[in-house]
Amino acid sequence: MIELIVSNTHRLARRKNLSKKFYLGDWCFDDLHSLRKINKDQLIQNDWNDYNVRQKDYKRIKKKINIYIKILSKYLNNLHKTKYSLKYWRVLLYVWLGYYLPYQYIRFKLIKKTIENNNLFINIHYSSLQNLTLDTIGFYNKSSSCEEYNYKSFLRIILFLKSKGYKIKIFKNKKKLKLEKKNNLDNNLKLKNSKYPIINIFDRLLHFITKKNPVLLMGGFRIKDFILLNLKLKQIPLGGYQIFNWYEIRGKFKLLTKEKNLVLKNKNRNNLFDDYIDENIIQDLPQIYTTYFKSVNMLTKKIQLTPKVIFSSFKHYHDEIFKFWVANKIEKKINFFSICHGGHHQTISPVFDYDYLISKKYIQWFNQYKNKKLKLPIPFFINFKKKNKKRVNIYCIWDMNLINFLLV
Repeated sequence: MIELIVSNTHRLARRKNLSKKFYLGDWCFDDLHSLRKINKDQLIQNDWNDYNVRQKDYKRIKKKINIYIKILSKYLNNLHKTKYSLKYWRVLLYVWLGYYLPYQYIRFKLIKKTIENNNLFINIHYSSLQNLTLDTIGFYNKSSSCEEYNYKSFLRIILFLKSKGYKIKIFKNKKKLKLEKKNNLDNNLKLKNSKYPIINIFDRLLHFITKKNPVLLMGGFRIKDFILLNLKLKQIPLGGYQIFNWYEIRGKFKLLTKEKNLVLKNKNRNNLFDDYIDENIIQDLPQIYTTYFKSVNMLTKKIQLTPKVIFSSFKHYHDEIFKFWVANKIEKKINFFSICHGGHHQTISPVFDYDYLISKKYIQWFNQYKNKKLKLPIPFFINFKKKNKKRVNIYCIWDMNLINFLLV
């Protein structure tokens, strides 16, 4: 039999065992020196190294995201006794699902393939397999950098497949592994809100005026151009960092252990992966959308801004206060424009076309979508100097219900 290793700490704890080992990926090694010591056939290859396989899986996952948006919107409306539209829940849940489903899919696929093709055993250390997260950025951080979170995810998949008849020998070890946990996420995020102190002063002193601004610009521009664009619109600049302050207050929301795991009812279930997701997705939902939904929603309803048009570059991805607020504004038919901040030009969108789906127009600098797109240079390069010292100027002109972008 071959021993399966799923993380670096797991490898270190089992290194004295002389059995032949398979390693799920290069994350099982903390340095290249250790990785180079093993034979290549001991390292399980990731299917997504093949571009064609990655594209096919991308299409499958995108379909699943849209299926689960519909299922979860019904579940959450029932849970909170609300009647929000599908578009509202798409604004809130789409980025998280765009992280969550690929994360689970590749791990499930990797482990399933490995168990099917080999005679394996695993020595596991665990007490609870609950993987709790507060919000979208919390999941992103844990899934990408927290060894404890990933170790539990692998074990949960292995135990699920074992329960479905897949053959893998499991030895339980009472000794706990000292797994690496998440980094200082909260401290890193707080720095973002204090990036522009001048704008923060404007926000505090002039809120009684700026709350009536017809246009809200959130991110995507250099500070100088941000101020000039607002002045061109005949309004006082509003940064919004004191209003949409999720990174400042998220530490007040504590993760609560869930007593039981609810299984989602999914009529579209057609394979083993769907069964696994249905068993775990309710438990895995960030608590901002379940336990703390009403609290956060009430906070956003107290925000007194009344724009007719909202522009956002990236803040609607992870700032939950802003995301809830935008969802409520879109529900009230306020125009929302998403601005491509310069990096989203991949053939395979890392967020499965989230901006395109939720915005009235997706402002971008490249040709990708036939509908709903408005092609413009990257907003960060407003007043950018060319070698011949000529400038390219982009101005926003407010005209009742529309923003017209003109190259001058």
